[in-house]
Amino acid sequence: MKKLLLFILPILLLCSGCTFANNTNSQGGLMDKKILIAYFSWGGNTKSIAEKIHSQTGGDMFRIETATPYPEDYNEAAYGVAKKQHEEGTKPELKCC
Repeated sequence: MKKLLLFILPILLLCSGCTFANNTNSQGGLMDKKILIAYFSWGGNTKSIAEKIHSQTGGDMFRIETATPYPEDYNEAAYGVAKKQHEEGTKPELKCC
């Protein structure tokens, strides 16, 4: 269940950006809006979706990164580090600038 949640949450966040893009009216389209596509992608899937949104909407892309990268091994990242953070109610420190 947690594995599914880790997969679905980023997609839901990106879909909210798609909804915004589709709800603009014809008089004030996206051309006069400032768009930022901010995403976090551990394995590259969310990055790919963010790039597709960018190709449709333009704007600026910003990758959210943690100060200490998650392990490359999925099981270690999901069932080790992420699980511990969830149980402790902590969030990883983000990389600045």
